[in-house]
Amino acid sequence: MNEPIITAQARKRERTIAYALLGALAYFPLFMNLDVLPLRMWDESRQAVSAYEMLHNGNWLVNHYNGTPDMWSTKPPLLVWLQALGFAVLGPGELALRLPSAIAGLLICFLLVRITDKQLGSPWLGFFAGLVVLTSRGFIDMHVARSGDYDALLTLLMFWAAINAFRYSLNGSRVAVLSLFAALALGVLTKSVQALMMVPGILMWWIISKRLVLALKDRWFWIGISGFLLIVAAFYLGREALNPGYLQAVWDNEVGGRYGSSLEGHRANGLFYLAKLAHHHFDHWYVWALAGCVIGLASKDAMLRKVTGFAALLAVQYLVVISNSGTKTGWYDAPLFPFLGILAAIPMYMLFAWCRASAWINERLLVNVLPWTLVACLFFGPYLQRVEASHIPQEEEWDVDRYALPKYLQFGAKGKRPIDATAICWEDYDAHVLFYTYLLNEQGNPIRRVDKGELLPGMTALASEWQVKEYIEQHYTFVVTEEEPHLKVYAIQGVKHGQP
Repeated sequence: MNEPIITAQARKRERTIAYALLGALAYFPLFMNLDVLPLRMWDESRQAVSAYEMLHNGNWLVNHYNGTPDMWSTKPPLLVWLQALGFAVLGPGELALRLPSAIAGLLICFLLVRITDKQLGSPWLGFFAGLVVLTSRGFIDMHVARSGDYDALLTLLMFWAAINAFRYSLNGSRVAVLSLFAALALGVLTKSVQALMMVPGILMWWIISKRLVLALKDRWFWIGISGFLLIVAAFYLGREALNPGYLQAVWDNEVGGRYGSSLEGHRANGLFYLAKLAHHHFDHWYVWALAGCVIGLASKDAMLRKVTGFAALLAVQYLVVISNSGTKTGWYDAPLFPFLGILAAIPMYMLFAWCRASAWINERLLVNVLPWTLVACLFFGPYLQRVEASHIPQEEEWDVDRYALPKYLQFGAKGKRPIDATAICWEDYDAHVLFYTYLLNEQGNPIRRVDKGELLPGMTALASEWQVKEYIEQHYTFVVTEEEPHLKVYAIQGVKHGQP
């Protein structure tokens, strides 16, 4: 490494500065206006309903949806536990639902600083890696770090497991191997088998570093495996006992079905994730990551070569696994970002360290601001993009119609507008509508979802889907009492003559 030699006290000060700067910079892309957009339609809103019902029914082992055990979303409940606790402390809503993901994103950044400080003797490579993660569109996204979905928490736990696997490969640390299996167990309790998808890469690294045979002779390795199996088995068998058929549903949805075939229309070719990374999710940094892989592996610093090799191996292995899955969705690449961040940060850090250590520069400048000028030049544009996206979160053009009614209900649940309707007419998947209905009912508003063909005179119905509005206007006599873009409130007067 090219940084100037500094005292232990100075290194501690730099570590503190790196954590503080990264924490301050993380606030805007991760936490700002986290509760502005209404609940997303699919996984996030289903988690919200499950967390709300868990808090009220007291069943902390079996996720429920609309009053019955959830056999469609079969993920284990760790994230839902955190969200239910958030509801208990902060009140049910978007902030408490999304906060675990945002905190997971922050902890990933801090782990990047910690691992590079511990293994490479400087926090700044990890600082750069954290900034890369914070400015990656695929991570600072409404399905990862700014959502109530599983993927940010899963990424944190998979990265924590990987860090401990790397530490164990270096020194056979008992703490490292037990932490590895603890992280894997928590990962499985977050998103089932996806948490284990980097295990092949970890085993390959242990073979390369001559640690695997030693691990097989290490009693702490077997204690770790036993603890992992005990925790995972306790959950799955416990839920099966309370909810018969759960294990078969897990097999059909999480293991055999999802990997072996395309579920819910999520089909794409084998280059799907590479294209996503290059053109959207990691578009600012993928060239830097490729350069970092070459530079790191060619470095004279033995530890940097090991860190580079480990990050590259796990990234490639995981990318191969998800690229061969039958079901492909845009957010399955989330666990790649910490590893790609390390690779992209290597050439940045080399330039930064050279600028700091250069005698020629330091002799000519009273204060060497060049390293920080480099940071500003690299990250200002991408960081500003993420801050702008978080400052004023906007619906995608194709989602405006879909989220008009949930936004209306969200404002009502937050007390920002009166909700005088007694019925909600909604045909599509309705988890987000159901959650806001729960909140409004809790506040004393008796509004409920009603099928468009079941409206009766005297009802006041909310509708935003074009086919629902068209049906109401063809089959009923009504007065529109309120109208907004994509949404109408109908006071139903009767059924039109000749209509069923």
